[in-house]
Amino acid sequence: MKQHITVEQLNELTDEQKNKLRQLWKPQEGDFIISDKDDRIRIIGKDNRNNGFAIGLFPYCDDEIHACNTERLDKCFPLLSIGRMIELLESEYQTVHTSKHIPDGMFKTTVYKVFFKKDGCGFWGETLCDALWEAVKTIL
Repeated sequence: MKQHITVEQLNELTDEQKNKLRQLWKPQEGDFIISDKDDRIRIIGKDNRNNGFAIGLFPYCDDEIHACNTERLDKCFPLLSIGRMIELLESEYQTVHTSKHIPDGMFKTTVYKVFFKKDGCGFWGETLCDALWEAVKTIL
């Protein structure tokens, strides 16, 4: 199951939306990030030496790990996970609903829907991650 948005999905955002995402994001250990300088995926780890964060290239974190502070993370963008997208949506809406539609007479493939009211319109995707991303883009 797809767990994070892709770099390509992040690049769908306007500069204004990217800045709002950066404001809403609170870095945590395990977050996947990219720098505004390049599209190499990094992962945030815990740096116990100074109660800060460490950033390493993903998936080869042993090759390049260095300590950083939150000012350095201000130049990064998160590749949001399913859980982080739900957190963002729940900060805007009281209830977030998800549903999975399996192939039948109406649907040819499995699709996912995210919506905020039982009878409201929804955001669709081939994966839960994609449907959540479509919904998150509306609050940025």
